[in-house]
Amino acid sequence: MPIIWRYLLKKVISIFSLSILSFIIVLLVTRIHDIAKFAILSPNIKSLVTFISCQIPYILPIVIPLACLISVFMTMRKLSAQHEITAFRALGLRLHSLISPLLLLGLILSVVNFMLTSELTPRARKVSQKLIFASTINNPLFLLQNSKKLGVENSIIDMTTANGGKTAKEVIFAGFNDKTGHIFLTKMDQLDLNESELVGENMVFITHVSSDEGQLFDHLFIENQKSIVFSSNFLCNLLENKQFHDEPKHWSLGDLFQYIKNGDKDSSTHQKVLFEIKRRLFYAIITFLLTWMGAILGISVGRRDSIKNLVLATCYTLMTFIFVILAKSFSSNPLLSTGLFILPLFILLIGTIYAEQKIIRGKL
Repeated sequence: MPIIWRYLLKKVISIFSLSILSFIIVLLVTRIHDIAKFAILSPNIKSLVTFISCQIPYILPIVIPLACLISVFMTMRKLSAQHEITAFRALGLRLHSLISPLLLLGLILSVVNFMLTSELTPRARKVSQKLIFASTINNPLFLLQNSKKLGVENSIIDMTTANGGKTAKEVIFAGFNDKTGHIFLTKMDQLDLNESELVGENMVFITHVSSDEGQLFDHLFIENQKSIVFSSNFLCNLLENKQFHDEPKHWSLGDLFQYIKNGDKDSSTHQKVLFEIKRRLFYAIITFLLTWMGAILGISVGRRDSIKNLVLATCYTLMTFIFVILAKSFSSNPLLSTGLFILPLFILLIGTIYAEQKIIRGKL
């Protein structure tokens, strides 16, 4: 390996490692509430360490492209400020020869990111969800707080927990029953977990029942109870009936392609599978493009330092991830989501090539 390659890669890798570590620390800080809640429900140290470790792969597909951009941009920016790039060019090095080790690193990290997104992240998601599933067996109130995990559709649950998750106050449970076509509302002042029983105080249940007098004359049904006691196992049984939802986001790349080959092409799962493949390919490609963009925009031509390239790189990055969010919102529309994934890649490619040509001409 040429000396210049080792010199550049050493600088980039050191900043890249620091960026990855910083992002991971920020992630764990932002998720400290979920980690603390899981620690209360599952005092097992091994399960807690596994749960914390599974949080890291969640952000790696996003963190790696950003870390590539930051590390390469800062390295080239520093080399420009210290006139080292000018010295390299004076030695006869072309721009492509100068940035080629950085592009090679970006290509390697693109492959790594694709493998992480395709294999490690889905496994981490599945393990994390299964750990949460296992912990809710011990505390059904945690299950109530997470109505999505409860598996009850068209419903909302609100409460304030206390006493280490053993007591819930101001419990409100509202929803819509698809079978009867009726809405319902349940309110309790307090709900306590007492060993294998749930004890509710001052419960109010409101719903309406069908009437023979027409659609506009349904009867209102109201029930009040000072206290109610029921087994805590019924929530766990409900969860067991729904079980863990093994969605396409939990599948490896081989499983996704296997479903495309043998699965029902008209089902909603098929659309989710296609979206997952597009998303994973996007994160791999964007890693290389952001590395290339950082290498080009990090170079400053001229004596006066300018933040124009920094602002431009920030705008490009924000634009890219805004399109990712939009693509996720329109995941049910294959054509539109594909366009939202491709458009930012095309804009980045054109913008980077344009900036590179300006550097070659000495105008950036």
